[in-house]
Amino acid sequence: MDTSDDERLILLFILKKRKQRRKKKRSIWCREHFVLRATCGEYIRTFRSLLDNRDEALFFNYTRMTYDTYKELLALVLPLLQPVGAIGGNPLQAKKS
Repeated sequence: MDTSDDERLILLFILKKRKQRRKKKRSIWCREHFVLRATCGEYIRTFRSLLDNRDEALFFNYTRMTYDTYKELLALVLPLLQPVGAIGGNPLQAKKS
């Protein structure tokens, strides 16, 4: 065997291992903390309270932007946000505030 044959064998071995790895069944489709995000996530617990309280200093300290800047940024990206369903859960909806 010359060097090119050895390289081909190694390449075939690597490709075969990759195919075997892809065929493995998943034991968990969605981790528990992702399932709980609708009730216990960062957005629900912290960020929504910042939006509701409208404490400008606290909002700026948390987001590093003013509330008005946040509203402008939200207006720019909101049309581009599309909820995408996933296996095992529902997507969070963007809140127009």
